[in-house]
Amino acid sequence: MNTKILVTYATMSGSTVGVARAVADKLGQGGATVDLQPIAQVTDISSYDAAVLGAPMILRWHRDMVTFIVKNQEALKELPVACFTTQLHLTKLPETEVSGVPIFLDPQLAKPPASPDKMNISEKLGTPANCVGSTLEKAPLVRPVNIGFFGGVLDYGKLRLLPKLFVKLIIRGAEGDFRNWDAIHDWVAVIRPQLKKA
Repeated sequence: MNTKILVTYATMSGSTVGVARAVADKLGQGGATVDLQPIAQVTDISSYDAAVLGAPMILRWHRDMVTFIVKNQEALKELPVACFTTQLHLTKLPETEVSGVPIFLDPQLAKPPASPDKMNISEKLGTPANCVGSTLEKAPLVRPVNIGFFGGVLDYGKLRLLPKLFVKLIIRGAEGDFRNWDAIHDWVAVIRPQLKKA
C-alpha cells in the first residue's frame, strides 16, 4: 500500500514554497502519494500516513507553523513527521540533535562560530536549538524523525519592516537565492525510509 504524505508549508516571501515543492517531488519519485499544500489550507491530517512540515526562520520559526504543530500535536504524534526550516544564517555546533531529534544541516548554510566560547548575538540566535527548540517544547507530543535546516532566499523588497531590520542589522544578510537543492535532495533520501507506512 502506498504511503500518503502531506507536505505543508508556511512562507513569508515565497522561497519556502520552492523547497517544499522539491521535497514533495522527490518523495513522489520514491513511490509515495504526496499532497503539497500551504498550511492555511490544511484542515484535517487524519487521512495521511506521514507529514513533512516546512517554514522560514527570521526572528523565529514562522508563527503559523508553530501554531499548526501545537494545535495538531495529538494527530501528529500518531504519524512519522519530518520538519525543515529555510533561513539565511545557521551556526554549526558539534551537536547532531536538538532535544533528542536528529538534525540535518545544509553544509553551505551552517558555519561554525568565530569563537565557540564567546558567540555573538547573531551566532547565538542562529543555533539549531534556538531555531526550533521552543517549538519542540511547546508541542512535546510531536517527535520529528528529523529536522532539516536549509538556505533560503533574501529579497529585502518582500520583507516587512521588523524582519527587514533584523536581517539587515543583526544577520547582515546579502540578497540572493541560497537554496542548496543537492542538500535538500540528500535530506529527502534520509527521511524517506522513516516516513514510509509500516
